[in-house]
Amino acid sequence: MKRKALKITLITLAAVLFITAAAGVLYFCRGGGSAVYLSPSAQDHNLYAGMELSERQSMNNLTDALEAGLSDLCTVHAANRTGTLDDYIAESNALEDLVHIALHSNATGMEDSTVRGCEIYVRPFDWESRRLAECIYEKLSALTPDRDRGIKTTTSLKELNTVHHTAILIEVDFHDNEEGAIWITGHYPEIAAAIADGFHDYLNGEQRMESLKAALHSLL
Repeated sequence: MKRKALKITLITLAAVLFITAAAGVLYFCRGGGSAVYLSPSAQDHNLYAGMELSERQSMNNLTDALEAGLSDLCTVHAANRTGTLDDYIAESNALEDLVHIALHSNATGMEDSTVRGCEIYVRPFDWESRRLAECIYEKLSALTPDRDRGIKTTTSLKELNTVHHTAILIEVDFHDNEEGAIWITGHYPEIAAAIADGFHDYLNGEQRMESLKAALHSLL
């Protein structure tokens, strides 16, 4: 009797552990959505080195290229190009079942800077956003000509703090030195293609996650 009771207890414990683990997998594998909101920089006063071009204008150009590149993959919602950051956040939050991609170019704020490289920002402990960032960073960092700066967590960016969706903020390169400014403005199609390629990988992973979730649901 004691052995039988012990066996039942162990089986029950194993079942509880399995259900707990499965629930955890389902939670952390929540999808971010298959539509995209593109949020280009709204910063008019950040000027490109050696050019009469603002960060807003440049990232609007990138958004145009990326919108075209993503249109075959998913539904694309793009900001109206002339609004404020608050406008873009509100537009994004009014939509459902999407991921939010903010497009920026970087600056050090120092004179004669030579810093280069892309980086992507995500919220801490936001695993779905990090998965999206990893897919895109792999493609974008392979394109950029200098050493890149990685995926970074932050709690100081208003856009990431207030958008309700899976969200990342991409800094494609530094625009406050002429080499970086020239590279960005000469490679909008290539940058857009790299981001779209990374998003395609993210969607493929999303489909695998949906299959895993369906399998786990059938066992619970």
